[in-house]
Amino acid sequence: MKLNLLYLFIIVTVLFSSCNTNEQKEEEKTHVKLEKVEDNARQLELKQKKVKAIKAIAVPYKFGEPSNDSILIYETHYTKNGYLKDSIVYKENKILAIESFTYNKDDKLIKRELFDENKKLISLLERVFNKNGEEKSFKAYKLDTLRYSQQKTYDEKNNLKKITDYYNDGTVRSISVFDYNNNGDVVSRKEMDNFGKVIAQQTIAYDSEGRKIKETEIDSTGKIVSKTLIKNYDKNNKIQLIEKYNGNDSLFARYEFEYNGEGQETKNTIYNGVNQVLRQSITTYDKKGNRISFKIYEGSVGLLGSDETKYNAEGLEIETKVLDGKNKLDNKKVKEYNEKQLLVKEINYNQLDEPEFEFRYEYSYFSK
Repeated sequence: MKLNLLYLFIIVTVLFSSCNTNEQKEEEKTHVKLEKVEDNARQLELKQKKVKAIKAIAVPYKFGEPSNDSILIYETHYTKNGYLKDSIVYKENKILAIESFTYNKDDKLIKRELFDENKKLISLLERVFNKNGEEKSFKAYKLDTLRYSQQKTYDEKNNLKKITDYYNDGTVRSISVFDYNNNGDVVSRKEMDNFGKVIAQQTIAYDSEGRKIKETEIDSTGKIVSKTLIKNYDKNNKIQLIEKYNGNDSLFARYEFEYNGEGQETKNTIYNGVNQVLRQSITTYDKKGNRISFKIYEGSVGLLGSDETKYNAEGLEIETKVLDGKNKLDNKKVKEYNEKQLLVKEINYNQLDEPEFEFRYEYSYFSK
């Protein structure tokens, strides 16, 4: 059962951007930068190690040993620059869906297509860029029907000036307008309906060093809904204190942050309006800057759980334990790598520290 649940999770993860049946949520995701199919560090790693494709296989365990019942989960193929070219998801070793990605000469994602097992188009996302490399328009299709579109305009300094969102019939859904200071920082954002009436507004203030110090949310009547004050920065410009106020100017939340000498966050504490601790996290690092411990606490409950991580000499994660509030094992992952320092095996353990299943990763490479 656990393998089936994990398998379902993987399918949802791989296809998350295109298979969401809630159309409203899908439309909201269009404001995310879609080119981040892979994060930049991952893309660079794949490029440097000339990875052409990755195949993932799940293997359940029986009596503590891997069985012969391997299950093909997915395949991903990449361009020579390390960008995701396509992703194929399998069910019972047969193709379930294919997601394909197309880029322009600047490696900007311009098309994202999702096909079913018969290679029939399910959904399509398209983007157009201006000569400066900024997104100019975006369209989302379900089957062959336009569901949503967006247009962006920029000022002479290439700052995003206006976003216009449209319904599937071409009528305006909303308009967002941005204003900037002389440093190019956003100082206000107004969201309007198709008649130009302001629905909501946000204003942002900065200190003399250009650091954000205040965000104010305003409703359609001009009334302040909430204020966020960024009170303190340390010498490395890391935020130390944030205070949140409601429309009546009453404090309802406070966030405090602490860092080590390398600027890594070591403590994050959330208080309510009467100075009671709601939640706190504490992170510990080794001398190389690797996170080795993460603990999270909640109010009067105390410790909710923690993670403990071990690394090899190259700084790659080789074991992670997830513990509950009583420091008992919830689950564990053990990882192995190949000579290129790429993940080739991940073994998953249960609460009894028994292996339940593993993922195996097979790679192919570009010759040049």
